[in-house]
Amino acid sequence: MLKTRWLPALWIVIGIATPSGAEVVARHGDSRLEQVGQQRVLVLKGSYREMGFAHGKLLAREVAENAEAFLDHWCLANGREKRETLQKIWDTFEPFLPQRYQEELEGLAEGSGVPLEKLRLVHAIPERFHCTGAAAMGPATRDGKLYHTRSLDYALDIGNTKRVQENALLVVYQPSDGHAHAVVGWSGFIGCVTGMNERGISIGEMGSQCEDEDFAGIPMIFLMREALRQAGTLNEALAVFRKGPRTCGYNFIIADGKIPDARAVEVTRSLILEFAPGDPAENLGPHCALPHCVRRVNHFVGEATARTQRKTYDPRQDNPASMVGYELLTQWLKEHHGRLDDRAMIRMLRLYPPQHPCLHQAVLCPTDLTLWVSHAADGRKTRWAGAQNQPFYRYNIRSILAGQPADKDLQIDYKEPPRNGEPPVEKGTVSFRPVGDESRVPERYRLPPHEFPYELRLLHDYAGIDLEIWHLTFPSPVVSKYPENNTVHAEYYRPKGPGPFPAVVVLDILGGDQTLSRLQSTFLAQQGVAALFVQMPYYGPRRPANQPAARLVSPNLEHSLEAVRQCVLDVRRAGAWLESRPEVDKSRLGIMGTSLGSFMGTLSAEMEPRFRRVAVLLGGGGLVEAFYDRPEAWPIRLAWQALGGRREKLAERLACADPLTCAENLKDRKLLLIGARRDEIVPPSALERLWEATGRPRILWYDCTHEGAIVYVVPAMQEIIRHFREP
Repeated sequence: MLKTRWLPALWIVIGIATPSGAEVVARHGDSRLEQVGQQRVLVLKGSYREMGFAHGKLLAREVAENAEAFLDHWCLANGREKRETLQKIWDTFEPFLPQRYQEELEGLAEGSGVPLEKLRLVHAIPERFHCTGAAAMGPATRDGKLYHTRSLDYALDIGNTKRVQENALLVVYQPSDGHAHAVVGWSGFIGCVTGMNERGISIGEMGSQCEDEDFAGIPMIFLMREALRQAGTLNEALAVFRKGPRTCGYNFIIADGKIPDARAVEVTRSLILEFAPGDPAENLGPHCALPHCVRRVNHFVGEATARTQRKTYDPRQDNPASMVGYELLTQWLKEHHGRLDDRAMIRMLRLYPPQHPCLHQAVLCPTDLTLWVSHAADGRKTRWAGAQNQPFYRYNIRSILAGQPADKDLQIDYKEPPRNGEPPVEKGTVSFRPVGDESRVPERYRLPPHEFPYELRLLHDYAGIDLEIWHLTFPSPVVSKYPENNTVHAEYYRPKGPGPFPAVVVLDILGGDQTLSRLQSTFLAQQGVAALFVQMPYYGPRRPANQPAARLVSPNLEHSLEAVRQCVLDVRRAGAWLESRPEVDKSRLGIMGTSLGSFMGTLSAEMEPRFRRVAVLLGGGGLVEAFYDRPEAWPIRLAWQALGGRREKLAERLACADPLTCAENLKDRKLLLIGARRDEIVPPSALERLWEATGRPRILWYDCTHEGAIVYVVPAMQEIIRHFREP
């Protein structure tokens, strides 16, 4: 019912790589290529043509692979038409492109053997990166230094034989006519999206597409190179962007570690707005200024720039995912104000679910010319390939320019989880014993005393924080005709330590892409609440292949009711499993769900007295009254009416799956109900009826639609965490 796009999650992990040692693997003139553990550093020196030539000579194969990968990705459909579009874009901005970068591309082509025309097209691709960035300084940081974060969120499947991230680099330029600067990028790419120079200037960009755009200017990737090449101060860097000419809509974080100070900069073709830390101009609801910090995501905050991007100012209407990112950054910076440093900023970069595509992440400290870099892995070889799941390496520009090994300043205190062999597996048996009066439970949802086996396998052990994720499986009490559906799969988000911790079963939305539930589970575990995200019947690995009719909710009423029964019984077993854990506080078991998950969670809690606390998000009761006349219900309504069924008869048939039927069972529990005032999917009246039927427990309303509730995920989870943590 609740459909989500990208949701950044508080997925916090700090991994600090311990390479086996840096070595120079190739040289060309004054330039060199170093291998540093899993990463590579390319140090280029000389004229722009010389630097380009050395780049191509030292990495000819990689340059060819990446050029092909980027163009194949861009031109996957309508290849010829898209290549012609790229050529037009290049022709449009070429008159504005400084000659030095044209010479660098010519040198790159000559050194690598890749045709110049192909390299030009690669650098004409108008990427729309969905990124985040922030900078904190002075009283906001532990040591008064400036720390600048940067996350580049882009596809991880660019390239066939070789993914572009496998050819990732830290490129350190020592030009003959400007400041030396480091750029986080890839072989064959001479632009910049993340960088820092030897004068303590750092820059990161975030895409912010708008209507005020024109390619007749200096492309963003080269404008950033120019700022790093020219600027020795914050004002000099800003002057480069003011002068332009600019092309498209972008947000930038531009920082000067010497002062220290930073600006959030919003640009279109004809507009540029600059926001200082704590700038009152940012206090435009729902945004807010933060002292000694700036941050940006993928929408404009300024009124003038926002008008070029959206019809209404409030981005929650048009770009809710971006607003969630803004709120998560805001929350982290507020909570850690005065304690921010490189470690805390690396942790902040983990505001992503592990499966989210992210090409690279960086923490830059221009105060002491240090930067931490993480590159994505190949998703065909690694379960969670995004940069947010990979180790960080620390580099110092001053040391690299002095010719010292790139790993000289690497901090070595990261203990990686085992990479060889099978991860730890726990096998056991749980005894299920009914709790309380089973006579209050309808017969279809009863479970007699029994034992069931389980397996628990480690998925991820995060170094630097107290969180582990385990994969739990156990047999379903119900045997359906689909074998895949008969094993319950769950993810156990376990806080480290002996406990005892409160514990919560988490159920997903109808869309079932797992992003929201993983976000919620991570929120809970980071606050000391163990979370068990249970896959409902016919979701995730339980969904039979090539069986579109095999769904929890389908036009086949009998199938759906049996799936609901199976879900409730699965959750009852899951509750017994949580209760058996030595780290779990057995007196503080709970359950929560969102949208469809809230209906299943409420129903399960009514049948399972172990769940003393319940959180209902975007749910309710009175299924027929709430949904019969709604467009979303037409397949079931049509099938029912075709069989001669009436509305009243359907209500009678669905009573066994309606949370209102046994709502009396929840009057002795602690409930939290959260609804959307303008919910177009689950009518507010459905939640109000459940509220009345359960004794009018605490209820919260947000002024939003069903899907619009995504922007309230942070405050809602704060309320939910308090609900489950209270004694």
